[in-house]
Amino acid sequence: MAETTSSRPNLSERPRIHLLVGILVLLILVFLVVQFLYWREENNTEANFYKVRSGMTIVEVQEILGPATSGRDGSAVLMWNLNDGSAISVWFNPNGRATSKDWKRPEIRTERSLGDIFRDRLRKLGL
Repeated sequence: MAETTSSRPNLSERPRIHLLVGILVLLILVFLVVQFLYWREENNTEANFYKVRSGMTIVEVQEILGPATSGRDGSAVLMWNLNDGSAISVWFNPNGRATSKDWKRPEIRTERSLGDIFRDRLRKLGL
C-alpha cells in the first residue's frame, strides 16, 4: 500500500501557528497604540509652543498646536490645555493675527510628610 503525504500541516501544528499569528497581531497593535499616544503628546510640546510666532493666523497656530480646547475662532484668546496640567494661551488681534503667547506650567508642590520633617530635625541634631 502506498502512503500519501500531505503538504498541509497536521492538526497538532495548527494551534501553534494560530498562537504565533495572534502574538504577532498583538505586538503590532501595541506598537500602533504606543505610536499614536506618542504622536498625540508630540502635538503640544514646548518645541511647538516656540514655533508659534507673532503675526500668525489662527489657522497657522492651530496647524502647529492642533484644535484649541478653549475659546473659539474669532475670540481674542485661544487656549490649549495639556495633559500635564499646563496650558498654552495665544492672543489674537481683531484681524485674527497672533499678538502674544503664554505657557502656564502647573505649580510643583513638594509636600513633606511628618516623617520627613522629623527625620530632617534628627539629622540636624546629629542623631
